[in-house]
Amino acid sequence: YAARGEVRFRSTQLDYAIVFFIAAMILSLVFNSLYFNQEQFGKALKTIGYCVIEWFLLFYIVVSIVRDTNRAKKLTAVLTILISIVAVVGIIEYFAGFRFFEWLRQFIPGGELMKSNLHERALQAGVYGVIRGGVERIVSTTISFQEVGTLMAMAIPMLFYFLAYSRKPAVRLLCMSGLAFATGALFLSVTRGAILAALVAVLFQSLLSRKLMLRSTIVIGAAVVIITFILFPVLYDAIVSVASPDVLPQEGTVQTRLDDWPEAGRIVKGHELFGIGVGQVLGKQLAYGTEVETSFRFTDNYYLAAYVEMGLVGIAALALIWFTIFLVLTRGRAREGGNGNTEARDLRAALLSSAIAFMVTCVTFDALGFLTVSKTFWIIVGLGFAVSMDERIDLAGA
Repeated sequence: YAARGEVRFRSTQLDYAIVFFIAAMILSLVFNSLYFNQEQFGKALKTIGYCVIEWFLLFYIVVSIVRDTNRAKKLTAVLTILISIVAVVGIIEYFAGFRFFEWLRQFIPGGELMKSNLHERALQAGVYGVIRGGVERIVSTTISFQEVGTLMAMAIPMLFYFLAYSRKPAVRLLCMSGLAFATGALFLSVTRGAILAALVAVLFQSLLSRKLMLRSTIVIGAAVVIITFILFPVLYDAIVSVASPDVLPQEGTVQTRLDDWPEAGRIVKGHELFGIGVGQVLGKQLAYGTEVETSFRFTDNYYLAAYVEMGLVGIAALALIWFTIFLVLTRGRAREGGNGNTEARDLRAALLSSAIAFMVTCVTFDALGFLTVSKTFWIIVGLGFAVSMDERIDLAGA
């Protein structure tokens, strides 16, 4: 696209919210720098750089590349296919007990040295072979079951969109197959937050999309899900393990998350406005009433971690970003898209629903701290803003 001169920086309605969030991180660093040692100061700078490059720069790159709805649709299709491949690989590995990248590494020169940080953290956290309610939780190559669940929750609204607008039988069959694999991987992750996020996303998509999508595609999708559960009875066991009241007391995951809140309040006391410093919590586990260094870098709630790190100012900045995303991508729901383009409107609704799924998972999972899912989220947001901007250009020229 750049070689053809088709890339141009585009300002968006999210600019002020992003600037506010970056300012909140800098203020958190400035007001706490006197308490930092060299390692803590370096961690803070690294976190700020990571957020600017991995989140916001990626968002602007996508917005600048995508200059029309057709291109947005193509890139959304590519993203959906990639996530579907993650689901397929994960399910194959799950039932075959075979790790593809583990096997492939032996044929690569220096392959043993190529283990990614994500893979190392997954191994150290013990996510392989983790069992919840008698069901082994799925992983896919080098990502954990939480990441698999979050990716599937984000993929399902996009799969519904392509299922609604695909006219070729072969493409519709591929969409239904992708939906089946994504649903299977979602439930095999046995991650309650991701399953809840998927349900919330589908609900929003049903409300925001045109009636045809609600009446036909959701019904077809429900049929695909039912058939998938019939073909894979282990999915029923996964649902039972998620909902079983006998599992919750044994795990204590809900109580542990609730215990994090008073502990977080104790840590941030006296620093409520700007937090204890950006980059200082994501790296510690706030659990069981103590602050403990662990190999697993993150807490189980991004909003809680953001409050402790950046205080009320940081939470306000993050809320402004979420609010702006929701406002921009829902704007014009009553009209039939740009120039009567209902397909563009429903693409925007699908992308918003995927983004909402991610926002919901942040309540029970530090999704913004994981490269795979956070990059996917900002790509989705960039695509959604590009579609919205294209609609307004069409309306202005109409």
